[in-house]
Amino acid sequence: MQMNKLLQKIVLSALLVIYFCGTFAQNVGSILLFDSYFQSQLYNPAYFSNPKYPVIGLPLLGNSNITNSANFRLSNFIYKNSDNGEMQFDLEKFDQHPNKLYQQINTLELLPLYFNIKIKEHNVGFYYKESLYSVVRFRGNALSFLNNGNAPELYRDFSSEKMWVNELSFKEFAVNLTKEITPKIVIGYRPKLVFGTTNISINDLEYNIKTSQAGDSISLTSYGEGKVSAPFEIIRDENKTIYKINGENAMSKYLGAFGNWGLALDLGIVYKLSDAEDLSFSMLNLGFIKFTKKSYELDFNKSYLYKGFNVNIDIDSETYVNRLKEDLMNAIRPDGDYDNYVKMLPLSLILNYNKLINDKVKIGATNQLLFFGKQYINTTSFSSKYNIKMFDFVGNVNVYNFRRVAIGGGASLRTKYLQMFFLANNLFGIYHPAATQNFSFNVGVQITINPERKSIFKSSGGKCSKYLPFYRNRH
Repeated sequence: MQMNKLLQKIVLSALLVIYFCGTFAQNVGSILLFDSYFQSQLYNPAYFSNPKYPVIGLPLLGNSNITNSANFRLSNFIYKNSDNGEMQFDLEKFDQHPNKLYQQINTLELLPLYFNIKIKEHNVGFYYKESLYSVVRFRGNALSFLNNGNAPELYRDFSSEKMWVNELSFKEFAVNLTKEITPKIVIGYRPKLVFGTTNISINDLEYNIKTSQAGDSISLTSYGEGKVSAPFEIIRDENKTIYKINGENAMSKYLGAFGNWGLALDLGIVYKLSDAEDLSFSMLNLGFIKFTKKSYELDFNKSYLYKGFNVNIDIDSETYVNRLKEDLMNAIRPDGDYDNYVKMLPLSLILNYNKLINDKVKIGATNQLLFFGKQYINTTSFSSKYNIKMFDFVGNVNVYNFRRVAIGGGASLRTKYLQMFFLANNLFGIYHPAATQNFSFNVGVQITINPERKSIFKSSGGKCSKYLPFYRNRH
């Protein structure tokens, strides 16, 4: 008992420390309250260890998750055009904070296939999942320049400062195995075969404009390096400069991309502190992808010196303008050399504590630490679940970097054959996602196969006579 209390203090202290370091919006904590749903197993392989019946996930809706986290609201830069009624993006508003470092993080997960079976002592789950992770960082003046590049005084000398892009999408095919080691300890492990679909990694990208003191020449330079791989046709010129990406039949090419293989492993453990409490830890996406198909090393180190032209010379203006556009574009277009490289998967560490208060109320505290390239992202949530017959209602509190508090929630429905849930970490985000800096939505549906059926006839304790169809009662 003293050991259990000590573990609780350690866990709660760790969660509080991480809470004061910052958070990132997701619904992992709320999903882990549903330990009887297979979706909880996606975030800890040791969960969903002893289902009574086989289940399958509804295609595409087995577990769908979309997450956005940014330090700005999209609604601040989007307006409705009064002439045509279309939504437009206003880059000029980035001028209000030209030196601010903007950051946007997005994740998307789709689960087209899941099913589980029981094999001896193991509960075995199989699934196929599509995942996308994206992080972009840039200064406000980098975007405002694209809109106001013709303003001579403001941009005579300009630097975008360093920008950073990291995007990765991949398919994973996994086998999940769980086993009860002792009455208090359950372990889970999940080997995965992974196929990289797209990857864009651009580090320290910067472009500059320098106007000579006499005003008779303009120097354009760009710096940076990176990697890119995509199932689409990447077109280069004779100098290996990438100038076009052919996106024709993009969806079919995306779904059929299996050339870049990788291996990964998920690990999880659940320790039962008591009949009403458990502590769990999981490590997800410990692995890599080797990109070998249509993969390139990018070099952005380019320059171009524009000296104008003599208006007294007879020139073909259309030809000159087209050539000038190409020269200007080549100053920022990267060179691409074929390259095979290894990309590490986004690694997640998840610590979770659940406590069953009574037969209706369950609470939990969760932290997720995600490493993606040079970035790390903390997620902390405090969740509760309340049961009313076949319905469960969930509430969660999410705090972002001391400054923003979001109230989330959701609900689930459990029937004999169907279990489904919807979760949101920011209820206002359901109404207006563009007006929120952080939001995350999860939808999950599972179908139970051949649940136990009870007879509609009440037994009287008799038995069948050998002289059918007669029936002889014991009484």
